[in-house]
Amino acid sequence: MKGWILKKTGFLQIIFLLLVFPSILLSEVETNFHIKGENLDVSSLLHSFPVLSQEWQLKGSLNPDLYIKRNKEVWEIHGKLHCEKFSLSKGNFYISSPSFNLKDLRIEEKYKKWFLNSLILSPEIDYFGLKFREVEASVGWENGNLIVEPSKYVLGEGKVHIEGKINFSTSQYPFNFKGRIDGININKLYPSSKGRINIHLRLNGMAKDPSSIQGWGKIKVENANLGKVPIILDIFSLLFKGSPSYITLDSAEGDFRIKDGFAYTDNLEFKGKGVSLLAKGYVGWNRKLDFLIFFKVSQELLKFNPLTKLFGVVIDRVGNAFVRIRMTGTIDNRHYTIVPFGIGEDIQDLLKKFLKIEK
Repeated sequence: MKGWILKKTGFLQIIFLLLVFPSILLSEVETNFHIKGENLDVSSLLHSFPVLSQEWQLKGSLNPDLYIKRNKEVWEIHGKLHCEKFSLSKGNFYISSPSFNLKDLRIEEKYKKWFLNSLILSPEIDYFGLKFREVEASVGWENGNLIVEPSKYVLGEGKVHIEGKINFSTSQYPFNFKGRIDGININKLYPSSKGRINIHLRLNGMAKDPSSIQGWGKIKVENANLGKVPIILDIFSLLFKGSPSYITLDSAEGDFRIKDGFAYTDNLEFKGKGVSLLAKGYVGWNRKLDFLIFFKVSQELLKFNPLTKLFGVVIDRVGNAFVRIRMTGTIDNRHYTIVPFGIGEDIQDLLKKFLKIEK
């Protein structure tokens, strides 16, 4: 059979009716045909793949150009496919795209097991509200697992490289991913600031339950002006008299451990001209946070930006100031408390132990 051209929504049912036709009748039949289609309803797949139950919502239109071959117990489909206005959702999970192409598409069905490989090209894919642009992803499907080979995207102005897999054969969708994000422009998050964010991460957990995510991450910010980031500006307003907007931080670097819905750090360090700080604490998916922040402010900076009258500030013998602040609450509703140093506490030992900043 050759050259079937279909323009009605039932084409997918026809293909998969052929694929699931009792093997006892076709076990010795070799089949080879070509199918093209236009504006076909992608929701037909819900009736064809057991892994996509009726709880899923699948929308979009397909334009396939496929070659289908059957040899005894093996089906093979290869070709290309274009999709418009695609969305796939179930409960809190969703992924959508205005359009994408499956290039070098290859599907095999062997002994009731499906295998798929393809290159996905898309101008934009929305995954849980994250909008990835210029998507170029090598993907595979094997026994309910969506496998993402080393792939690249654009997030904001940053380049994303990621690989891993999601298991759709269970209700929680366990996943395991690793990757990096290079050069996110912090100006896109806070217009009055500047800098480039680089992140390395490795994560695993259940896609439907963010609190199950575990792993680690490393963040680095370079060539920055972080003085007007809301949290930093709040703290500077508490510490310094007058306008603290002229005081800035040029870089930041630290590691995070991710467990039970929280990201923990004990070495998130910020550096600027005349001021350095180290943050130790956590922030959660529930937006709660709790950080203890250690500050060192140089005597040169204090000449032009005097501190407010804070209880608990310690001045060393050359005029540098040290202060600890605890930040609690939520990301949207933060509270700050000065934490005085203990009686007899050695400032130099604190610097080496916590700040890692030499005098």
